[in-house]
Amino acid sequence: MAGVRVENTRQFGRPWLALHLIRKLQLDTFLQKEIPEGREHVPWDVSSLFLIIARLLRPSSELCIAEQWYRSKKEEAMTQRFETKIQEALVRLKADCEKKNRDVQKVERQIGRLLVKNSRAAKLFDIMVSKAETSGAIVELWKVDGSRN
Repeated sequence: MAGVRVENTRQFGRPWLALHLIRKLQLDTFLQKEIPEGREHVPWDVSSLFLIIARLLRPSSELCIAEQWYRSKKEEAMTQRFETKIQEALVRLKADCEKKNRDVQKVERQIGRLLVKNSRAAKLFDIMVSKAETSGAIVELWKVDGSRN
């Protein structure tokens, strides 16, 4: 191997090699057959492969997975839960404003309290409260991704 030099290595090669090895050994099909399917979002065989690859690449990686990957998934789930709470409360408030003649300032304060209470997901919404000519407050709701409700 004299005269051979490796330059500009990338990290994606090791996971690819581990996955290639797993497929060559047919470990993925074995796990798929042997581990029963449940009601989980990520099948157990896929989770097992993830842990196997992580352990192959970094023997002390289980703690790293617990500290980083699971934490990020937990944060994502919590944000989603708060997003749902805000959206449901705003839909109720919007319907209430359409039925009753609500004061704009009171509606704005109510929305402010809602966003403070669910601050993890508050940045996902752009809410505008305006005064209607014939009735009280009108609540317009936009999600940050651009959809309008």
